[in-house]
Amino acid sequence: MAVHVVGPQAQRQKFNTAPDWMLKGWQHVEGGLKGVYRTKYGSWWGAIKTLSRTQWQFFLFNPPAQLHGHYKWGCFFPRGENWFYVNFAKPPHGIDEGIAKIESIILEAFEENYER
Repeated sequence: MAVHVVGPQAQRQKFNTAPDWMLKGWQHVEGGLKGVYRTKYGSWWGAIKTLSRTQWQFFLFNPPAQLHGHYKWGCFFPRGENWFYVNFAKPPHGIDEGIAKIESIILEAFEENYER
């Protein structure tokens, strides 16, 4: 019995299994991660403290002025030396989600300021 292949032969695809935070250049440091929150409007230093395998605290260094007028500015709490703790109403399910949320808030803040 002959087997016929219809269409292009299946090719092996390599998928990158590294998490986004690693691909974005975030690095392990004692107690968590350090890296940069990036948007098309700029980049800001950040830190993530690991509390457990499923809980983290996210920090943003020297938030942009545009963020100060954003409706979520109340979620950013000063922690000294220009670092701000980010309090999420709904905690992120992972590090990648937390980074994406903060980048999204920064992006929104800039875009709202440009629309005014």
